[in-house]
Amino acid sequence: MKRLLISMFIFTNVTLAYAGGPGTRGGIILNYPTGAQAIGMGEAFTAAANDVNAIFWNPAGLSLLNYDKEFIGYYLNGVVDTSYKSVGYAQHIKLGVIGCGLSTLDGGEVTIYYPDGVTKRIKAQSDYIFLLSYASKIVENLSIGGNLKMVHSELAQSSQATAFACDIGGLYHLPVNNLDIGGVIQNIGSNMKYEEESDALPLNIKLGTAYRRNDLLIALDIIKPIEKELKVNVGVEYWINPILALRTGYKFKGNKSNSNITLGAGLKISIYQLDYAYVPHQDLGDTQQISLLAKF
Repeated sequence: MKRLLISMFIFTNVTLAYAGGPGTRGGIILNYPTGAQAIGMGEAFTAAANDVNAIFWNPAGLSLLNYDKEFIGYYLNGVVDTSYKSVGYAQHIKLGVIGCGLSTLDGGEVTIYYPDGVTKRIKAQSDYIFLLSYASKIVENLSIGGNLKMVHSELAQSSQATAFACDIGGLYHLPVNNLDIGGVIQNIGSNMKYEEESDALPLNIKLGTAYRRNDLLIALDIIKPIEKELKVNVGVEYWINPILALRTGYKFKGNKSNSNITLGAGLKISIYQLDYAYVPHQDLGDTQQISLLAKF
């Protein structure tokens, strides 16, 4: 019982701090976005993802890989002593594109005060996700893709849970108007069960558009998380020259993270692209994130 109470206490506090308030479902790590390019654009990336980043946003976008193989590494030094890391890899095969990804979340440490006066420092939370991805063009301008996920979480070094889920996405390109239209349903799967406590995964439905013209990208996402308000994100990316890109984004009503405005930049050298994003969190402090993309 003591272990359960400790786990529930930490779970509740971590959830409220990082996932936007009461009513949040299980699998906190699933609420963390991946990739500084997308984050710098306000997380409006459902229809814009056309490289290895698509593993984490809309797997259908993997079908648009311009290179044979692509790799991404991402790092976030989060608020309140958290850290989040991701790696992803994708490559062409005869029947489409396959990919895989791994994300880890370290929730920092907390001090437990026992009734007998003993104190102990323990890890608040340690999560990971493993993904397998596949995408293919079913007709000239229409792609479909999916992810299979395993989500594992450990709370207070005492309570563990594992869940399995999938994502299903589609992407359609209108060549006349340089417009892409995308949609994805994320986190369809089993519950996270910590001992007697069971929580559903954070199911998301996303629709997005992306307009490309020369070096300009404008994107918009409409997101409906189950049990939460509708969200609208917009983002812009502009490549000033072949080396340097600037980005910004805005999250409209429904986003309660106190981080409505985002900023970012990209630096491309040879087959490498280094991306940076800055997200203000007001009272909780700002976050800065980087990712490295390699195409070969």
